[in-house]
Amino acid sequence: MPDAAPGEDTPRALAVTLAIWAAAVALGAADGVFARLGLAVDEALAAFAAVFALATYALDASVRGAVDRVPAALLLVAALVPDAGLALAIQANGAQALVDGPLALLGFFGIPVALVAHAAALLAVARPRLRSRAGRPPGARPAAT
Repeated sequence: MPDAAPGEDTPRALAVTLAIWAAAVALGAADGVFARLGLAVDEALAAFAAVFALATYALDASVRGAVDRVPAALLLVAALVPDAGLALAIQANGAQALVDGPLALLGFFGIPVALVAHAAALLAVARPRLRSRAGRPPGARPAAT
């Protein structure tokens, strides 16, 4: 008798993936990989990371469900802290600051995670409004005569 496939543990898989991604970016930044690639390549990689993170959230229902279960306050922190760090870094040293040294972690990890947090927070705010309109049956309110 074959064993049943183990159940999917999306929150754990998401946490492990994020930890590996953050570690890879941190190691690359510490070794100076991003500084050696050039700004155009770094911008393309950061854009890819942002689009990939948003697409994963949008297209994978289990990932979206796991992110949507995160408390709203934590989502706001995950969204606003990288935004503030990005603003401060660019103001101080320009876009080059995001590829030199430890700030590469912000550009290649923090901003894509922040974009997903922004999307999740916006959907959390919009969802009750969408449900309240769509949840009413057609006969719930009499027609005006």
